[in-house]
Amino acid sequence: MTAAADRALPVVAPQGDFDMQIAPSLSMELLTAADGVGGVVLDASGITFADSAVLHALVETHERTDLRIAAVPAHLRRVLSVTGLETVFHLYPTLEAALADTRS
Repeated sequence: MTAAADRALPVVAPQGDFDMQIAPSLSMELLTAADGVGGVVLDASGITFADSAVLHALVETHERTDLRIAAVPAHLRRVLSVTGLETVFHLYPTLEAALADTRS
């Protein structure tokens, strides 16, 4: 996972498969990146697999800070839709759109 802090909100851009063994590290990275700045952008474009533990990590992050999820791959968007989380999270078509959102 990589985090970029040179923007208004930090960006975390994980790559690969995320399951119950890796999800806690994703949650920790998102919350650490958001600490002190009030939010974080998850560039989800590199996530190739996500299980329910990842959904839990995203919900946990969303409850604690301004979580913006950008470039959601079709397989993850489908899971978010089926679980109803698509209407809970702030989803953006691109990383640029998530960063350009001026809401606080």
